[in-house]
Amino acid sequence: MICFSAIILLVAVLLSGVTVQKLLKLPFSFTNAVMVGFLTLLAVFQVIAYPMMRLNTSFTLLFWVYSGVLLLFILSGLSASVTRPQFFRIRSHIRAVWSNIHRELPMVLLALGMAAAALLLSCCFSFDTSDDSYYLPRVMEILSQNRLDFPQGFIWSGISNTSMPENVDASTLELWKAYWSHLFGMHPTIFSRNTLTVVIHFVSWCSLYQAFRSVSRHSDTLISGLVFLFVYLMLLLLDNQHSDVPFWIIRFPSQGKSILLSIIYPAIIYGCAGIVELGRKPIPWTRWGILSIVFTAGIASSIIGVFWPFLCCLSMGLPYLIIDRRKEIPKLILPLVLTCLPVIIYAGLAYFSVVTEQTRYLAMEKPSWSGSFTGAVNIHILDLFLFCLAYIFLSSSRKAKLILLGGTIALFAGILNPLFTPFVSKYLSTGNVYFRLFWMIPIYFSIAYSVAEAFSGCSVKCRQLVVGLTTAAVLFVAGVGVLRSSPADFCMAVNYRLGIVTNAEAKTNPYGLRSFWCSMGQAMLDQAEPDGSVRIIWLSEKDCFLRQYSHRIEILGACRDTQRQYFDQPVGDCTVSPLEIAQQFDLCNKADFDEPQWAAHQLTLSGVDFVCVDSSSGFAQRSSVPSGFELFGQFGDYTVYRIVPSGR
Repeated sequence: MICFSAIILLVAVLLSGVTVQKLLKLPFSFTNAVMVGFLTLLAVFQVIAYPMMRLNTSFTLLFWVYSGVLLLFILSGLSASVTRPQFFRIRSHIRAVWSNIHRELPMVLLALGMAAAALLLSCCFSFDTSDDSYYLPRVMEILSQNRLDFPQGFIWSGISNTSMPENVDASTLELWKAYWSHLFGMHPTIFSRNTLTVVIHFVSWCSLYQAFRSVSRHSDTLISGLVFLFVYLMLLLLDNQHSDVPFWIIRFPSQGKSILLSIIYPAIIYGCAGIVELGRKPIPWTRWGILSIVFTAGIASSIIGVFWPFLCCLSMGLPYLIIDRRKEIPKLILPLVLTCLPVIIYAGLAYFSVVTEQTRYLAMEKPSWSGSFTGAVNIHILDLFLFCLAYIFLSSSRKAKLILLGGTIALFAGILNPLFTPFVSKYLSTGNVYFRLFWMIPIYFSIAYSVAEAFSGCSVKCRQLVVGLTTAAVLFVAGVGVLRSSPADFCMAVNYRLGIVTNAEAKTNPYGLRSFWCSMGQAMLDQAEPDGSVRIIWLSEKDCFLRQYSHRIEILGACRDTQRQYFDQPVGDCTVSPLEIAQQFDLCNKADFDEPQWAAHQLTLSGVDFVCVDSSSGFAQRSSVPSGFELFGQFGDYTVYRIVPSGR
């Protein structure tokens, strides 16, 4: 079912891309159709779904409305691919299709191969991410309750009465996941970590290839594209383990941050290059249309995407506007405003519902520029990046000079200027995620682009060989230099990237969770009524991932320790809050637990069925189980107790 659903989704993406290519009068390209089609499906869904989400309509209504639009895209793509005389002539149809795709076939096969290689990292090993403990339960609740909007505290815990702020997300990616999960009849976690992962990997390599072609002097040379993608992949694998940037494309591909970096970012380069190549010629509306689709898709993919794609495009396009269009800027205001209309609308909504939220963002500690820079950027390859910028300045296409080199200069002169950090972090990056703006720096793209250009620029094969060997040596030295340690530590770091050390096991279930999470969740659900739920209180300082397995597991204390503060209101008939009950356990550090019967009674009044603690805690290592508690089992590093109501 996973392979079948991935093929169906990719076909829908491809045919939608063919439709958009026809509307925008773009020449047919397989990889371009995949990129544009994926972005279009996200953008159209955002336009349809966001108003419905704010009105909190039924998911069923959204499902059928979007299905009708999707069917129109598919039928239009089919009609654009097949001329009427060919419709009943299968052989002619096959020849026509082959004539369109055979030129890019090696690149398509390479993209599939690289996607398969990356999937070995993201799909063959189980991985835990607490972000999915918010995203995936939201998808499950949408499907189970047939509604679209939920308070944020409810999504994290499954319990309504918490003081966690309401949902303020402007993106609709979880609704999009719910649509495809429902269409294929798959569990949302299984769909996201398998089908959607495969699709995003494939689309990301097609998008990177299109971005490279748009700025390269050797866009018609297949080998240059192959070299670019290979070097880009090597940079991802060699990156510093302290920087989480490339892991969004490798480790968590179904999350919005991955889509933003691996698909939206290359699409911005592609869109900007399409305008820059016109020089001083008139800019047709089709070139603006591409950017508008990218902006809307960015908003759909992530709350970061509301401002991020626009700011990124602004930094890349500013040198071109200043150099080539400075006298025409007044004439460009109207098309610029129309292009940015999605950003204007959704950024306004996000500003009034997210940025001005006193309890969340304005009260947060302001980030530092240096800390954000070192936390988001692999500083160990900055010297290589600067060298490549110098190469781009000396011998590269004009588009690359304006977009990559000029864009980087504009980025640091404006958005990433340390003087503007307080303003930008407060109003354009929702405070504590200011570091994500540094993802706009084209470090990996510029290095891979420079290597591919240098390789293709050598007319003699021996020179190409020298460039290839030199690049391999530099990448190897950069990878080892990051570690600055012994070969044993190097092997350990490689294992870290492969997920062997951090996750400790190969993938054993389609959920992508470590096996004991599935065992724990299923054991608890076996004690519940059919289609009923169980409620646990989580007394560990570590994250909880059970709601990725099933939304029927309710968690007092949320899925992150930092969110326990929001559980300061009594639940059910209890007279004290879950936060006060957790404090009674002293975060599981006490060997002697005070008043266990009182705690068991309060937990019963709160409707709690299970208590989960660290197996190394003093409570778990007691010589006897306190009254009111019953040992349920040990799962991984956690010990679970069942609450026994008085009188049993």
